[in-house]
Amino acid sequence: MRSARRHQFIIRGAILLIVAASLLYALLAYDWIKGLGPAAKPSASPSSGRLEQARSEFRVRFLAPDAHLRLAEALNAAQRPIDAFYVRQGAWALFGEKAFAAAHAQIVLGQAAATSAVAEPADARAAVTAWARSAAEHPGTFEARAALESLGRLAQRKPSSSEDEETQLAQEALEELSHLRPDDPRIFSTLAMAAWTREGPRAARSLVDEALAKHRGQAGALMVDGALALQEGNEDKAVRQFRAAWAKNPEDIVSASKLAQIYYKERGDGEAALPFYLAIQRVDPRANDGEPVDVRIQQILDARREASLGGVPIGGLGNFLSSDDASLRAEACVRAAVFKDPRWIGQLFELLDDDTEIVRHNADYALYQIAKTSRAAIMAHREEWLGSEKPLARCRALNLFSDLDPADTLSFVEKALRDPSPTVRYLARVMVLDHYYKDSMPAAKIRTEYLSHETDPAVLALYARLKR
Repeated sequence: MRSARRHQFIIRGAILLIVAASLLYALLAYDWIKGLGPAAKPSASPSSGRLEQARSEFRVRFLAPDAHLRLAEALNAAQRPIDAFYVRQGAWALFGEKAFAAAHAQIVLGQAAATSAVAEPADARAAVTAWARSAAEHPGTFEARAALESLGRLAQRKPSSSEDEETQLAQEALEELSHLRPDDPRIFSTLAMAAWTREGPRAARSLVDEALAKHRGQAGALMVDGALALQEGNEDKAVRQFRAAWAKNPEDIVSASKLAQIYYKERGDGEAALPFYLAIQRVDPRANDGEPVDVRIQQILDARREASLGGVPIGGLGNFLSSDDASLRAEACVRAAVFKDPRWIGQLFELLDDDTEIVRHNADYALYQIAKTSRAAIMAHREEWLGSEKPLARCRALNLFSDLDPADTLSFVEKALRDPSPTVRYLARVMVLDHYYKDSMPAAKIRTEYLSHETDPAVLALYARLKR
């Protein structure tokens, strides 16, 4: 009996070993099939590589608005929309609305520099053909979006004897485009919303039901379904459908707008509305929802900062200073300024090279406040920081030490005005020389000498803007 039991135990043990070995082999085979063998390392994501490239370009070409917008887009792609918002706001403040709008149209909207709209041929049939071709051959471009808008306007007209043929042509073109690209959310939503306007919600419902039956996750159909649910008074369903549509298509500003309004105005939840307001402001920086959307975003962020850091003790600031959220980094700098604790000096200096002006400014301010109680600890870094390889950090350090010790820092300002970097020269004059040394006779001479040699067109263009 004992021998039989022992024999069974050995057999079971062998089976377990075989199973374990099989599982191990399967796992190894799975890793090999994925191309990620045991020693392989995961590669950096495309968005992280794009972000580092944009950051580098931003610092080299800081005086070019397109570099700011490219950085904002890269931050957005890296799931850092709040940082992207602050970069856009900084660009608007630095370059003004006209230059910002031109860069925004090119980088965010994909509009060619010389294009303001899709040309509309005089003949309706030719116009519809041209718009349909543009939408079919160049999906996702500014021209394709403008063409779809034109087709939608034409297709939504109420039937009338003089315009029946034009409306029919546009409607047929949209139907054909929808068959050609059944997954395209913009094409479907244009078709369905035109039908809704022209024939009523039942026509749109028919198209939505058919599309969702064939393509369950069609983002455009989900968006229109949300709009229909909202009209029917079913807010919960509308939110579900709008959120599903936006998750599949972050370019869907209709869903984002509806969600922002529901969360902010109906439910009083600014935190939930924030990502949707950020999405709206990215596409349309002038958007207004009863007040400018950028103002509303600032209000939400202000409340969020206070709620997040209002009671944080000094030892808890480190995580916030390294947060992926510029709003929280900026507030952590303000808290560091209140505490005046020198333990954060090194981390605050690193933030002088932040992507966002609000953080660079607040880190500078925090270091200035810390110097009030730990002056020697700050002054010990003057040579190092003013010699930094990072131009933005170098300029902010110049601002800091000009505030702390203007007499002994003027020579560094003069040196900065001869810096190879046009960014350093521009900021050294505008942020430092014209501020801390406005009434200084030696500084006036330095300014005159500098301006007689400045030839960089970007620098001169910004100086000209300051005179307006």
